[in-house]
Amino acid sequence: IIVSLYQFIFQIHWTVWMPDNPRITRQGFMEGRLFGVFGDPNYAGGISFIMCIFSVLNIRWIKNRTVRLLYILNIFLQVCYIALSGSRTALLTGSVSIFAGVFIYLYLYLPKKTERFSNQLKKVLFSLAVSICGILVFFGTIRVFQRELIKIPEGVTDVEEVSLEREDVEENKDISNNRFHIWADGITLFGSAPILGTSPRGHLSYAGDHFPNMYIVEKQYSLHNSYITVLACTGLAGAACVVIYIILAARRFITYFFNFKGERSRCGMILPLFLIVLSIAVISCLSSLIFFGNSVFEVMFWLCVSGALSLIGRDMGCDSPGKKSFSYQLADRITGAFRKKK
Repeated sequence: IIVSLYQFIFQIHWTVWMPDNPRITRQGFMEGRLFGVFGDPNYAGGISFIMCIFSVLNIRWIKNRTVRLLYILNIFLQVCYIALSGSRTALLTGSVSIFAGVFIYLYLYLPKKTERFSNQLKKVLFSLAVSICGILVFFGTIRVFQRELIKIPEGVTDVEEVSLEREDVEENKDISNNRFHIWADGITLFGSAPILGTSPRGHLSYAGDHFPNMYIVEKQYSLHNSYITVLACTGLAGAACVVIYIILAARRFITYFFNFKGERSRCGMILPLFLIVLSIAVISCLSSLIFFGNSVFEVMFWLCVSGALSLIGRDMGCDSPGKKSFSYQLADRITGAFRKKK
C-alpha cells in the first residue's frame, strides 16, 4: 500500500505484458484509478477493507499503545487506497459489511445499555437507521479522502490536474461494466452441461470448443461471479453441495446473533470474523473467488469461516458430547472406525 501511494503521489505508471495473461497488467496510477503494485484494484480494494476489519479487531484486543497507533495508521492508509482505487466492488463490500456490523452490534448490545429499547420493533428500527447512517459516513469519508488526496500530486509534481474519473465507467453505458454479458455466458455454459458442469479449470476451453463466439472466449475472462462459476463448472451436483453448506453456515450465524439466549462470551471475536466472511462473499458476487482459487481471499475466507463457526460452537455448547450435531457424530464415528483399524 505504501509503495502504491508513493506511485500515486509522484504519478508513476507503466504497463506490462505477462506471458501467461493475454491482457496488459497496469501498474501505478493510470486511467483515473490507482492500480499500484497490484494486478487488480478490485481485489486490492477488497483486501484493504478486510485489513481495516483486522486492524479494528487487533485494536480491541491489543493493549500496547504503540501497536494500536500502528493499526490506526494502517486503517488510514488502507482507506486512502480504497478512495484512490476507483473500485466499486470495495465500496459495495464496505457498505454491506458496515451495515451488517453496525446492525448486529446494536441489536445485540442495546438491551444491555438502556431500557429505552426494550421494545423489539424500536430496537430494530433504531439499528437500521444507525446502520444506514454508517453507510453514509463511509461514502462521505471516501469522498473527502478523494477530494483531498488528489491535491497532493498537484503540489509535488508538474501535473496540473489529477482526475479520479474512470474512463471505462464514464464511457460505458453498462452499469455492470460488461458483467451482465459475462454472467449470461456463464448461464449458457451451465445450460449446455447442467448436471456435472464444464469442469472448474476447463470452462474457457469448453466454451471455445462449443461457443467460439462467446464474449468470455474473445476476452479470455473468468465468469466474474463465484456462484455462477460453481453452477457453470460443476453443474447442479456441485451447486447443490455449495447451497447446502451456505444454508447450514448462515443458519448457525443467524441463530447465534439473533436467537441464542445464552451468553455470547466470544462475540467480540466472532463478529469481526463474520464480517470478513461476509465481505469476501460479497466480493465473490463480482469476482471468481472462494471455490476454485488459491489466492489470499480463499485462505482468509475458509480460515475465518472455520474459526467463527468453531467459536460459535463453543459459545453455544455445541461441542459438548450431548449437543454434537448428527453430521459431527457421523464423521466422528467414521474416523473412529479408521483409528480402531490402525
